[in-house]
Amino acid sequence: MMQLHLIQQKLSFKEFTDQFSRFASAGDQILFLNDSLYCLIEDQFNSRDFSRLSSEVNIFIIKEQAEARNICDFPEDIKQIDYSNFVDMSLKANKVVSW
Repeated sequence: MMQLHLIQQKLSFKEFTDQFSRFASAGDQILFLNDSLYCLIEDQFNSRDFSRLSSEVNIFIIKEQAEARNICDFPEDIKQIDYSNFVDMSLKANKVVSW
């Protein structure tokens, strides 16, 4: 049962790992949206700990939102998608959860 997790606000790495351990399961998809993209440029999100977490789930950003915020340097584990992919992911998910 795949869940799509939508992160819409900037959060610290500790907040992310706490929420991750409570809500995410192997094979889930996590999509950083809006101002949450800013946390991905912080050092802790470019760490081995983040890489370990991202190996359990699929992590995405919407390319157009990153470009609008002039953010272009993300951890290599993060996949860039467009709005059409976001709609497809939402439709395929058994459950959509916002953090």
